[in-house]
Amino acid sequence: MDQDCEPTTPGPGGGGAGTKTARGHARSLLSLGYDLRLQLLSAGIYAFIASSKAVTFLPFIRTSIECESDQPAVDRHSSHWSGSTACTDLGLVARDAQYMKGWAEGLDQGFHCVALPLLGHAIDCYGRRWGVLVGMLGVFAQCAFFFVAASFGAGNLADALIIMGSIVQGLTGIYMAAVNASLRDTQLAASKANDEGSEAHAFGALQLTQGSFAALAVAVVTGGVIAQNLESYTSVWFGYAMLAAVSSVALYMGFPETLAERQTWQWHKASPLRLVDLVWVDSSQRWVAVMMFFLVFSLSSHATLQAFTIATYHWSQTKSTVALMPLAPIVLLSMGAALFIVPRFSPQNVLMGTFVFLDVASVLFCFAGVGPIFVFVGAGFLLATAGAIPTIMQIIASLAGPDEVGQFLANMGAISLAAVALGNVFFGFVFRTFPKVPELSFLLAAPFMFIATYCALKAKRVFDDLDERRRDQVPLGNGEGVSP
Repeated sequence: MDQDCEPTTPGPGGGGAGTKTARGHARSLLSLGYDLRLQLLSAGIYAFIASSKAVTFLPFIRTSIECESDQPAVDRHSSHWSGSTACTDLGLVARDAQYMKGWAEGLDQGFHCVALPLLGHAIDCYGRRWGVLVGMLGVFAQCAFFFVAASFGAGNLADALIIMGSIVQGLTGIYMAAVNASLRDTQLAASKANDEGSEAHAFGALQLTQGSFAALAVAVVTGGVIAQNLESYTSVWFGYAMLAAVSSVALYMGFPETLAERQTWQWHKASPLRLVDLVWVDSSQRWVAVMMFFLVFSLSSHATLQAFTIATYHWSQTKSTVALMPLAPIVLLSMGAALFIVPRFSPQNVLMGTFVFLDVASVLFCFAGVGPIFVFVGAGFLLATAGAIPTIMQIIASLAGPDEVGQFLANMGAISLAAVALGNVFFGFVFRTFPKVPELSFLLAAPFMFIATYCALKAKRVFDDLDERRRDQVPLGNGEGVSP
């Protein structure tokens, strides 16, 4: 019997029975982290660059907005600065920038949705390292396009380059699917794929690493870039491009190739029509896929949050970026707690508890127009669910067959990307079109969260039925099973 699982007795020092088990648990976590160190580092680097881009994107787009306005120009260090030297109307710049951001991100995710089934099949055929390289090169290309756009300043040409950069990013976005598939490969190789505790810890460690690197990126970029209220982001995008270029080379050389058996290329598997299989073939996959669509569609309304605080509360772009940072410890606490909660209460039960928090957050954001307090409290409930992201990834990964992990994760990711693409465009349009009801995006998003909750409940019932059927099978010596 494994030593960490043996019962313990109090020693002369009065140690309780749980001491040895707790130490063994800690050792297993450290061992898991060491085994996955390259995947965790790769995910952290990508999270740092992606979060840096995300924080910079809206302020950058604001500099590209031009208009005719009779409002007097103010100093760029003033909280009333519009964010653009070509337009002095703060509210108009915020709404137009959010609209442009919605289209850019919508096209990014839309092309990502179409390309991801093909890319997912590719990493099952050509390896995980190939996916990591393609994904990071796509980040480099996007930053290069944005660098050229920033050089042109405001105008239609800058807008076109922003759109082109977003499309290129969408067509090459396979990075995290490759990392997740590599993690799943490692678990399968270690015969831990059916160990809920081990797998929860693996995905939890991945999410904790991403969250830590993302928090570092937000702190660095906010203080070093956003707080400067730059009129041009040329040097910023050049720096991001160089970081991505160096990372692509380093990661390709150091990322472990974990794919044990490569598949042969089959065009029918690379088709976006394979997404239909997720919805119709298997009931558990169907409810999880529909749940993910409505969940992500509803959450995409929060893409308007920064522009909302600028236009409604007249916050500066620095304040709108850092206002929620005091809530960051909630994310880290949630991720840390998930390492112990998920194995104890099962992923399905944790998922349902998560939706309670998400529903409360959705309702609170509906009152964002009343005052910032509803934004802060709602964001607190929303951030408290960060620890459930590994749970969702664990549930999705458990549905994949061992020979099509990359394909399945990519297909499921494409479902979410379709929701993001539609949500970004839709909620950006709503925010720009109805300036007198700025919280309308949140009001429209709430019902979709309730639909996602219903789908999660249906998925849980399917999983519970499957678990009950497995328990009803009594293993015999020859590996067969009979009903008791």
